[in-house]
Amino acid sequence: MGLSSFSEIVKHKLSPVSRLIDHSADYWAHIKGVAETETLEQHTRLVLSYAISIVEKQQIDGIIDSLCNSIASNDKRLAEDIKLLFVASIAYHDLGKINPNFQVDKMHNAKFKKERLSIDSEHSVLSAFLFLHYFADKTNKSDFEPKKKELLFGIIMLFCLPILKHHAWGLT
Repeated sequence: MGLSSFSEIVKHKLSPVSRLIDHSADYWAHIKGVAETETLEQHTRLVLSYAISIVEKQQIDGIIDSLCNSIASNDKRLAEDIKLLFVASIAYHDLGKINPNFQVDKMHNAKFKKERLSIDSEHSVLSAFLFLHYFADKTNKSDFEPKKKELLFGIIMLFCLPILKHHAWGLT
């Protein structure tokens, strides 16, 4: 059963960073030299454009659909939510860069001040936490039956692992 394409999910079902994070333009994801910065929003859009390109060139939308449908026992609505989680885990893998210490220590962003945080300037742990909290809350508020919510909660947790480890595995 065909699901929304990866590209359609990005365009129509995924919230932009500016809707998730207040003052999102203040947060930088990368710095290029002294004067050039890439905002978190720009970085997220760039990551998604690369992801769409890979999905389309490698023609893997059908494979993703097949996996989502299999996990969802061919419940199209549930499969759509699973695919959204897949896409969102790519899109939101760096949301934790809103950590003020990351902004100060790594981005040299003068809009922020260093704070005493147990995660210091780490961003991956915060990214996974934000992903978990956002999607667990959406799932909890959904009208899915309890067993389907449990399945979604488990999948949300599983998608936290690549978010946590995206630098440990040599990814940028």
